Amino acid sequence: MGRGADVVIVGRGPAGLLFASLLVQHGGRVTMVADGQGTLPLWGGHWDFRSYGTDQQPITNPYAWWRQSGKLERQKDTQLWRRRWFNLEALWTDVGIPVNVNLDPGLNRWIMTPMGHMRPTYLSPAWHFSTDYPGPVVIVEFPGLADFSASAVSVVYQWATGHRAETIRLEPPSPWREGWHALNWAWYLDSDLGRQWLLGALTAKEWPKDAAVVFPQVLGIDQVESLLREIARIVDRPIGEVPLLPPSVGGLRVSRRWERWLKYRGLTLVTGHVVHAEGNHVLLANGRKLHGDRVVLATGGILGGGLVVAPDGSVRNPLTDTRVGSIADSGIGWVGHVDWNSGMPVVGRTVGGWNPDREGNGGALILWTVHEVFQSLVGHMPSVEEG
Repeated sequence: MGRGADVVIVGRGPAGLLFASLLVQHGGRVTMVADGQGTLPLWGGHWDFRSYGTDQQPITNPYAWWRQSGKLERQKDTQLWRRRWFNLEALWTDVGIPVNVNLDPGLNRWIMTPMGHMRPTYLSPAWHFSTDYPGPVVIVEFPGLADFSASAVSVVYQWATGHRAETIRLEPPSPWREGWHALNWAWYLDSDLGRQWLLGALTAKEWPKDAAVVFPQVLGIDQVESLLREIARIVDRPIGEVPLLPPSVGGLRVSRRWERWLKYRGLTLVTGHVVHAEGNHVLLANGRKLHGDRVVLATGGILGGGLVVAPDGSVRNPLTDTRVGSIADSGIGWVGHVDWNSGMPVVGRTVGGWNPDREGNGGALILWTVHEVFQSLVGHMPSVEEG
């Protein structure tokens, strides 16, 4: 493909990683700069398309919702959405992140929350407990997990679904100490000692044959697939995990695999705090400049730290020193792929128009803005073409 484009991406969350992936797949050279780990440890790994309507009722068919919505015409294009979701699924498979496959790829699936409710989502890693139709479950309790009580989760699940929910409690292993959280358990279960303890404890239990087995998301960081296979042989039932509160074990799994895949393909990852960004360079707090053919901002929205809200309600991008608009403007971030006053490409912006927390469209927002920016830049950068 000849000389690739040099692109600097500011931000290390899912939007930045996805945009970097499109670039390296099409011959670009990417430098990613961030002063932290990004938002992946805050996130279990599932990608929402559109989970709730304006009445807050769950949506079964997100494609139908987008077709009937008053959004931009391109956002009503079912084939365009399908292509982008298929590309993400294929990318994750290549990265080494297995995904749950819907019986009907046009429909949402159900995953369990840490409180026992069932909520719709579109795409999730295969280690998630995910189902087309909720049914009876057995919920496993690990000692000391303050944010996951199997007994409380079972009560809520039975109330929410009408299906039976039993609980099984595991006795602590000898290395266990009061205060272990999800990451402590995950690192322990990545070890031979931890795996032997868990498999022995599960072998000693009796498992109902008509119920899926649900674990809190603690089953290792790097060895989860092999552990899940061994557990499946013991319980002989569908199994899966429930994402817990941050720091997320699932998010760490995704970030480690994704960044490793990108580095193998030439990504340069720089740790540093960006204080200013322009069209072809960024300035770090230590005075260093990083140059590229283009700079793309993947710094999130207000919650992600990429934007600042002034007392008068105006929203400002501190990296470009531009006013984005007002927090009352429904159009801010409607498409979200350009900082209109500076002209800089932006991916993953979560302000105005889209409300991922309320509407369950965060995955769609990332997917849409990343592809829109990529399409807008092909032909404007050396040797980067869209396949």
